[in-house]
Amino acid sequence: HTHTHTLTFAYTHTYIHITCIHNMQLLRSVTAAVKVIGTRETVWNCKSVRCFSGNAFNTETTLSALKGWTDCGHFSFTTSINSEQQIKPQNNRNMSEIIFMGLSNVGKSTLINALCGQKITKTSKTAGHTRMLNIYDCRRTRSLRLVDVPGYGHRVTQEQMELLGSFIEHRRKTQSPLMAVLLVDARKGFGDTDVDAFHLLQQSKVPIQVVLTKCDKLSESEVEMQVQQGEAVMEHIEQKLRRKQMLGNPFIQPISAKTKKGLMELKCLLWQRHKLLTAVK
Repeated sequence: HTHTHTLTFAYTHTYIHITCIHNMQLLRSVTAAVKVIGTRETVWNCKSVRCFSGNAFNTETTLSALKGWTDCGHFSFTTSINSEQQIKPQNNRNMSEIIFMGLSNVGKSTLINALCGQKITKTSKTAGHTRMLNIYDCRRTRSLRLVDVPGYGHRVTQEQMELLGSFIEHRRKTQSPLMAVLLVDARKGFGDTDVDAFHLLQQSKVPIQVVLTKCDKLSESEVEMQVQQGEAVMEHIEQKLRRKQMLGNPFIQPISAKTKKGLMELKCLLWQRHKLLTAVK
């Protein structure tokens, strides 16, 4: 005796549309399922809900991804790289390296700390604080390595950018599992340097997850506008390169390290991509 006007799953852009569910018990069940997957808007307002994969309400996959991330345990600092000669081979094919890129002061170190649930990187309100490639490993499972790179756009030298390029090229040649998180400030949107960074990663065939940071500074409608504009920019670049994003078309994940909104979804996204990368032998 449950009546619903509409319960539609739209896979093309990884959205779930839920409209006018009259039975409150069903609504609570659906809400709980969506919360496990991760939401960007609330079901109670009957808005679109973005989930981390095309498998709508696949709670088993989601819980597995969250468990995989949790099982990594504590991350700790391993080393810093400030020259091409210090780039060492990564021979563990079951480990994925995640590069965190973005403008200076976009929140890379803050996001890494939030994802790890611990303060492993130094944060600063002064732009250009990170000067080298800083490596952080999970010690328990040795399945993930986080790479905090200097932010572009402020006191970043050509040598530092070339070092990052050399690191990416080295990993590409050795076919080491590598992906990138490109951070974009929600208040500024995609700038020219962000477009250049996305273009560089696409040309290097590095899977990308774009993250919109500091979303707590904007209203939901403003965040949605920035997401749509950013995704239009990415689609234009992909068409220009005549190459679709590896491992599925990317979408922008809005987050707030301050309120923790979007962190669970990002963990699921990164772990799912890690499993795809390490499955390719």
